[in-house]
Amino acid sequence: MNYQQCLLQNTSKRQVAFIPATLAVEGRRLKLKTATGWEEGWTVCRVWQQFNEAGMLALRAAKRHRKASEI
Repeated sequence: MNYQQCLLQNTSKRQVAFIPATLAVEGRRLKLKTATGWEEGWTVCRVWQQFNEAGMLALRAAKRHRKASEI
């Protein structure tokens, strides 16, 4: 499965997330799953780079390494 890096915006919040490429269409409205349930009203504002699952795992590993090695 391929994922796209996207900027998502709700009425008062913005976040960058990786979502399935089939859903990564600017202007599309989404529901996001949270720890307490589903949160509606998110809009895909911008779509960037595409990753496959192996690329996602490598990106997460690099992020964890960078976070652990920073002073």
